Amino acid sequence: MTTAEIEEKITGIFEEAIRQKTVNGISYALVDQGRGSRHYLGQAEPGQFYDLASLTKVVGTASGIFKEMAAGKISLKDRVGDFFPAACSAVTVRDLLLHTSGLPADLDDCLAITKPGGSLGGGFSH
Repeated sequence: MTTAEIEEKITGIFEEAIRQKTVNGISYALVDQGRGSRHYLGQAEPGQFYDLASLTKVVGTASGIFKEMAAGKISLKDRVGDFFPAACSAVTVRDLLLHTSGLPADLDDCLAITKPGGSLGGGFSH
């Protein structure tokens, strides 16, 4: 399959997702032998920001943590509060990576419960 054929196929799949209203827009890049092209479909525009949700954890955070583990600097059993005293004293690195810390996913919710009187009583400790 040529690069042009791959681009046509991928673009068709993404355009169908937009037609079915699965997404409002898609931006993507295709790279072949060091040459690339950017594509913006639907409501996607250059410079637009996207909420990547937990994708950054898999790509960035987990990679960094495992690199530090290999260097003997961190363990999955370490408590987050050991590194960030104002944060989650009972939550472990493993808890954060597995989404089992009990912390809310939304930053606004997290800020609300960590204020004095919130369900975690402020400072992320529980």
